[in-house]
Amino acid sequence: MASYRTGCGKAALVLAVLLAGCQPQAGSPPGAAVPLAQSSGGAHASPRDCTIVAASRNGQQAVAVCTDALLASDLPDRTKALLHVNRGLAYVYAHDLTRAEADFDAAISLNPADALAYNNRAMVKQEAGDSNGALADAEQAIKLKPELADAYVNRARARHMLGYDAESIMQDLNEAIRLNPDSPMAYNDRGALYLNAGKFDHADADIDKALQLDPTLAIAYGNRGVVRYLQGDVDAALKEFDHALSLAPGNPDFLSARGQAYEAKGQYGKAIADQTAAIDAGMKGPGPYVYRAEAYLHAGDKDRAAADCREATKLDPLHRPNVGYRDVNHSFTCTADGPLI
Repeated sequence: MASYRTGCGKAALVLAVLLAGCQPQAGSPPGAAVPLAQSSGGAHASPRDCTIVAASRNGQQAVAVCTDALLASDLPDRTKALLHVNRGLAYVYAHDLTRAEADFDAAISLNPADALAYNNRAMVKQEAGDSNGALADAEQAIKLKPELADAYVNRARARHMLGYDAESIMQDLNEAIRLNPDSPMAYNDRGALYLNAGKFDHADADIDKALQLDPTLAIAYGNRGVVRYLQGDVDAALKEFDHALSLAPGNPDFLSARGQAYEAKGQYGKAIADQTAAIDAGMKGPGPYVYRAEAYLHAGDKDRAAADCREATKLDPLHRPNVGYRDVNHSFTCTADGPLI
């Protein structure tokens, strides 16, 4: 069973705050205060309106308000850049990553020294699978603003996906926590790193801290579910995956993880249903097909198991003849001809 790191809408995004001394509203991403920009005299929404609504995480409303604010004709480039950062953030919350990236691009074009735009674009690129682009943007954000904690989280994620050594990833997460001890995502990601290393006590401590800081952080419940599963407490794992799915309905990673837990309990119908839902929700790679093949095999449907194994080997990015998994509970392997029995 794999550990999980991030999910769109709960990632290392930063709000561009336009008010001197202002802090984002409760529940919003951490922000950086800059001098108040002049408004357009009331003809359009003000930069302040855009900031406040973007901090509320109401994606569609924030897009509308920030778009109206951008129609003003008397805004300096620096303020326009910050408005694009906040509208990009709103698009992320509205699950429109293409438009979000376009806004971050516009912000960087208007103000190449805008660390927040680089940081947020790094997150969007990572969500789109462009880990090299995410790494470059996160490093530029750190270069421009070394105290920006979330940029270290984004760099850690990119390094993780690119196969960097665990020590360099840990250094980034430790630095993020040093700079911002109230970052739930930094604790979550460090907990996931400990989880991958089999250090379950450390993983639990960091995940608990993440949830103390943000009780709505679905990914942390997912990671805690993985810890419980690997510790052999499948019932506790199921409760954590259920909680994660209550906060992020339809999340394919959580569905697949819960399917694996159902498989471990011998509830093959539920396991098949969850893996099917994960595939339908867009989960990439061979994983859900391997897990569903195992459930089909145990349920006595050898033909469907063989079909899923064939699909899994086709989807394997490394083009290996066998794909499968091994964890503390058991192992299972697919070949192009079907399950390896």
